[in-house]
Amino acid sequence: MANGTEDRVEYKFSGTGRGSPSEDAVSWRQLDRFDVAAAERARAQEIEDASRRIEAAFRGKIGDPVAKPASFTVPESWRLRAQEEQRKRLAAEKEEAAKVAADTRAIVERPKVLQIDAEQWKKYHTAWTGYYNNYYKEYYAKQRGAQEGVGTDVAHEGAETGATRVDRRTGSGAVMAGRAPDSGATELKPLPASRRTRFADRVKHRLQSGTKKAAEKVKRSRLFWSIVIGSATVVIALFLQYNRLFVGTVKAYISPNGGETASMTEIDPTLTTAVDGRALLIIPKINVEVPIVLNVASDNPSQQEGMKYGVTHFAIPGASALPGQIGNFVLSGHSSNDVFDRGEYKFIFAQLERLAPGDTIYVNYAGVRYTYVVSRLETVNPEDSGKLVYVADRPFLTLVTCTPVGTAQYRLLVTAEQINPNPAGAGVAEPVGDDSEGSADDAAMPSNSPTFFERVINFFTGRG
Repeated sequence: MANGTEDRVEYKFSGTGRGSPSEDAVSWRQLDRFDVAAAERARAQEIEDASRRIEAAFRGKIGDPVAKPASFTVPESWRLRAQEEQRKRLAAEKEEAAKVAADTRAIVERPKVLQIDAEQWKKYHTAWTGYYNNYYKEYYAKQRGAQEGVGTDVAHEGAETGATRVDRRTGSGAVMAGRAPDSGATELKPLPASRRTRFADRVKHRLQSGTKKAAEKVKRSRLFWSIVIGSATVVIALFLQYNRLFVGTVKAYISPNGGETASMTEIDPTLTTAVDGRALLIIPKINVEVPIVLNVASDNPSQQEGMKYGVTHFAIPGASALPGQIGNFVLSGHSSNDVFDRGEYKFIFAQLERLAPGDTIYVNYAGVRYTYVVSRLETVNPEDSGKLVYVADRPFLTLVTCTPVGTAQYRLLVTAEQINPNPAGAGVAEPVGDDSEGSADDAAMPSNSPTFFERVINFFTGRG
């Protein structure tokens, strides 16, 4: 078999039609499995030789051909013997396999719990307990001797005893449980009262110092987290208060309109171009294209609401003209508003201070594109709305926004004159309010929304 055991190989001769072989020629053999190939070759040769001998017997000595039998039938005795041998072999193999399986099962199911005698285990446990007791007794005795100025003789004496434990608090000896004192062992002497007092003081001092250090550590950790939380609160409050300054400063260096009108520089200012009916303000230099919100009241809340959707028409007595009319057409917009406020145009005029005299501004109104050229820039106080009112003989455009960026301290006024269509054909603006009395001096120009702290103060004072 596979493990080197013997296997019986049976060879059976079947008739070839040439004669009847002798019983010795078809005898059964039991061979080792490793010689099967050689045995088969030898057996084949043996059968071939037997066939030749049978053929020669049929032919006779003179070589005359003789009639061959039509067939050759294996004797029944041979067949019965082969069947019996096969049955015995299978039965033996089955018995052997059952025996091997039983032995294997007995090995696998054998209990693996190692039975140890109780008395032997007790001795083993006692020996190890004594060893560790002696070891730690010697160790702590050395430590106490080193701290108290006592020699190491006491430590060695305690280690050699191995059975007597001295209670330092009472000075009395106690025999360890489960062990008898060794013969000749010397009992440790109790420490004097003064030493016991010093030892207790030291333990007390260590406990107090450890407790004090732990308390200081807790205090330091609380202080640390208090500082972290306080710093985070300050940072958040500063961001809520001054986010318009940070974001507005960034917007002042990038396109506030997202770079959507890069081709506006190709507009010819000398041409009057027909456009759709939307009201738009276009400033190519700072890449601005924003809707104009008309018919908005001049008070600050109304202006704030309108500037969520674009720039608003700030019409006041003496400055209420529309595009193509003689007078001042005033538009207000945010340079920097709170990032948490609603609206898409909170930073639309963040780059307005980059304009200079000679720059071009376009206004689409009522299907006509009006072209203006910047004439001057001026910074005034928020209350100086009278700067927007003056005697005019042609159409003007004034853009109003807060300055510096991120604050509402002053107002930047950018004034431009209409050059196209021809201002000579401009109409007259309709009056708003009481133009004759010049009431525009009492109106403050639009501002940014309240800051974080202003909103908190307004909330608690009831002005919000």
